[in-house]
Amino acid sequence: TMMSASSSPTTSSSHRPTVKALLVLAAVACLGVIARHNLQGDISSQPLRLSTSYNDNYELLDTSGPLDRLNTKNVAEQQTSETNNDNEYFVFLQKFPLQNTWQMIFHTEVVVCPRNSFHNDADFLSTLDQLLAETLSPTTDAPSNDSTKVPFVQVPEEKWTKQSNSKCVQLGYGGAACPSVCCGSPHGNDNTNYALNSRHAVIGNAMGDAKQLFLYGVS
Repeated sequence: TMMSASSSPTTSSSHRPTVKALLVLAAVACLGVIARHNLQGDISSQPLRLSTSYNDNYELLDTSGPLDRLNTKNVAEQQTSETNNDNEYFVFLQKFPLQNTWQMIFHTEVVVCPRNSFHNDADFLSTLDQLLAETLSPTTDAPSNDSTKVPFVQVPEEKWTKQSNSKCVQLGYGGAACPSVCCGSPHGNDNTNYALNSRHAVIGNAMGDAKQLFLYGVS
């Protein structure tokens, strides 16, 4: 029996992948690859040098310096102490937009600087002391009732960009293709002798030119 063309079996169009659907899948795959490339935040520095005989792949953090004194004082305690205490450390947070994210996604790092590293700039020290006394809230555990007090405050760029003394410690972390503990948190010479005006982050895809600096308190 002859079968007419009009009666020949056809595949339902609802089961065929459309060109539009394929394009959407391809776009999603491309966005995933781009996001992974831009957001992974790989460590930009060279392999870490060993300072102790523990492991060949990373440096142990030295906690005998400013790192063991990161218990932030509240401002009330600070105001009763000497304002010119050379043993004080300023605790900053620096913020970098990530490349190709339209400055909507950020990488942050902690920077700790001894007070005496700014002795050559009395104006900058005065700015920091004024921010501590007049702007920062006493403690995040017991927020101030004063609406003008905030837990952190931005440091004017025209002030911190003049601070080239390499006495600060940079604390940051990112991605690293290594199996060792803490290998994603570099603690080499560049990190332990860091200048506050540096625009270098520990990851390679941070936008250093758009760095912002915030003061969190003293230690």
